[in-house]
Amino acid sequence: MTVKLLFRVASILLVALPSCSKNEDPPVPVTVVSYPVAKGNVDEASGMADSKANPGYLWVHQDSDTPPELALLSHTGEFLKKIYIKNVWNRDWEDMAIAKGPDPAIDYVYISDMGDNYYQFSSYFIYRFPEPSRLVDTVFSFEKIEFRYPDGFHDAEAFIVDPSTNNIYVITKRDELSRVYVLNYPYSLSTVNTVSYLFNLPYSGVVGAALQPDHLGLAVKTYADINYYPVSPGESMSAVLKKNFTKLPYQGELQGEAVTFTNDGKGYFTLGERRVLDVTLNYYKK
Repeated sequence: MTVKLLFRVASILLVALPSCSKNEDPPVPVTVVSYPVAKGNVDEASGMADSKANPGYLWVHQDSDTPPELALLSHTGEFLKKIYIKNVWNRDWEDMAIAKGPDPAIDYVYISDMGDNYYQFSSYFIYRFPEPSRLVDTVFSFEKIEFRYPDGFHDAEAFIVDPSTNNIYVITKRDELSRVYVLNYPYSLSTVNTVSYLFNLPYSGVVGAALQPDHLGLAVKTYADINYYPVSPGESMSAVLKKNFTKLPYQGELQGEAVTFTNDGKGYFTLGERRVLDVTLNYYKK
């Protein structure tokens, strides 16, 4: 999002408000450790994923109209490098994931370009490519999954790749209630796909989503909360998102959009955008 003043104000207010869900908070003790992130390299984090090819590092991408790059941050917030993705535009990148794809032996990076503040774009994109190592400087090739909605424009900042089916679930942000759409696999890489509307969530303002590494839990983030859904083996994400949820501990951040579980299953990270306060990488250890 390039124009974010209203969203910034809203995020500050939301963080200050108590949770309003009828679901009870989980009685799970969590220790929060915050690591400062030096200014200048990752100032507008929008999506994040724990790297499998580079243990101990997080992939982070920035928000709209920044260079088409992925940054590598250590688990303690130190910047390592950026990897450029050639021949692609960061129109409004909003979320990312590492998941399986057409080759089940490969871990793929998925990046979603589906933000739409002004409801003006006729289609949206998800880019997919094998996860690179830290020795790579440029990604030269990728697959582009283009899609449109069946009912007009939407601003979306979260998606999930279903590990059982490779279906992609898109969750909108600024509808009265966040809407869930699905792009069923296999999807076309040469024509524009149309996602199917499924249902509304009982809340709005979704800005990120992440699956646990064992695929037995799903986090859906708003500016104020991280809603946690239990996942049964083989259960579709459609069924998961209809279940009751609890809230994971979250201390609140200014414009906090990025969330990911650690690959070791011991916790999760969140990361906000630099606006007024300095950015910290926050690790929640179970």
